[in-house]
Amino acid sequence: GLPSTRFQDRKAGGLTAVDLPRLKLKWAFGYAGVGAARAQPTYAAGRLFIASENGEVHALDPESGRASWTFKAEAGVRTAPFVANWRAAGKSGIGVYFGDGRANVYGLDASTGALLWKRKVDEHASASITGSPVVHDGRVFVGVQGLSEEGRGATNNYPCCTFRGSMVALDAVSGGIGSSGTRPSSNVPRLTQ
Repeated sequence: GLPSTRFQDRKAGGLTAVDLPRLKLKWAFGYAGVGAARAQPTYAAGRLFIASENGEVHALDPESGRASWTFKAEAGVRTAPFVANWRAAGKSGIGVYFGDGRANVYGLDASTGALLWKRKVDEHASASITGSPVVHDGRVFVGVQGLSEEGRGATNNYPCCTFRGSMVALDAVSGGIGSSGTRPSSNVPRLTQ
């Protein structure tokens, strides 16, 4: 299965509780103009992928903390980036997938940060994506939620609570609804240096 739990056992993580007091800061990365870091980082393909409320998604070198690339989304990003291999029509690559506060879902090339596709998945004014997408069998599964609609209901005669949550499945290669023949790859994502 694909639990997406972000758990690593002791062997994979290489740390135990005894090691924690001996850890030292190696580098730090600052988010520009934000008061909170909500998105969990994702380590995959030899890079650390991070996102923030200012809409920036970065691919960092885990040894130095230097950004390989930065992408600016249309709105703040609260979702942990999800990294997955894809293969279609004789081509393959590694994608980074995430959503933003305006219900846009993005697919980026993990090695360059180039936009592969962007798809708005809900037009409601309160629609937002705050949970990490999950890629399985060539599809990007994204939960869409209403954000702060109850607050809007208290002002300007807004007919509160009209949003209904949803789950959307997008093609990992094209961003289209459903699938266009994408084939998943079981290999662990690795980028060439």
